[in-house]
Amino acid sequence: MAQETILNKMYDLILYMIPQLEKYPRSQKFLLADRMETGLLDILDHLLRAYYGEKSVKKDQLIETNLCLEQLRFLIRLSHDLKFLSHKKYGIMSEKVNEIGKMTGGWLKKILNSTLKCNSKTGCEKSGTAVGFALFPPSKMRSTNETLQPAHAGTKI
Repeated sequence: MAQETILNKMYDLILYMIPQLEKYPRSQKFLLADRMETGLLDILDHLLRAYYGEKSVKKDQLIETNLCLEQLRFLIRLSHDLKFLSHKKYGIMSEKVNEIGKMTGGWLKKILNSTLKCNSKTGCEKSGTAVGFALFPPSKMRSTNETLQPAHAGTKI
């Protein structure tokens, strides 16, 4: 199943990032690095709860996963901007996080679509449970080839 793959990819990301976080300067090891490590473990926790939980829990856990992934993206970018991560390590981490994010989004979309009844004449109708979550249209989503850029990139300070 795709969910097993996402769990393996999350495990691989944790294995890659923890040794990198150990190299942070002492001033940030117990702040930024600790927060990133906690975020990684929270993401794994949400994915495990979604994988093994009941259907009613999956959607909420995947939404929490997306939120934690976005927080992790910002912390990785901050680490890069503060020169705690090289360009290469930043790129590898960003790519892994984006891949997990896409897989999470696909899984969430599958769950949301399973709660809708669709046909060509009437369109889509809710089938008993409220959807309560709107995905961004594809035009608002990042492409796979985009790399996170600092907010100040290209501007004079």
